[in-house]
Amino acid sequence: GLAAPGPKARLQAERALMLLRGGERTGAAEAAAAALAEAPEGLDPLLAAGRVAAARGDLAAALAHYEKASARFPENRAALSGRIATLGDLGRTGEMEPLLRQLAGAAPGDPAVAYLQARLAASRGEWRQVR
Repeated sequence: GLAAPGPKARLQAERALMLLRGGERTGAAEAAAAALAEAPEGLDPLLAAGRVAAARGDLAAALAHYEKASARFPENRAALSGRIATLGDLGRTGEMEPLLRQLAGAAPGDPAVAYLQARLAASRGEWRQVR
């Protein structure tokens, strides 16, 4: 696909995620950068870049990608959940709460939402709610 003519941002974003799953962080970062270079406002490139940045420990960059994605695509749950999880990783739990309420309203019963809610409760020592 990379040798074929035409846009490749989505393909590069998927390639970045595939490489990341295989533990190839450098290749994943290169593919995500290529996707972003072609489509800096695209959902798939932004999400892939966020995942790759988080995996590499660059939480500030991950958050920036997720914030841009969720601002551009406010209905996208992956962008919002990535943003919430990264805020938690950064210890910014106060900022997680309103976003988590928004996500829970859009996706009631979603296991990913339950996990993020438990994570927020754990950060507060609310073990009964975590269970």
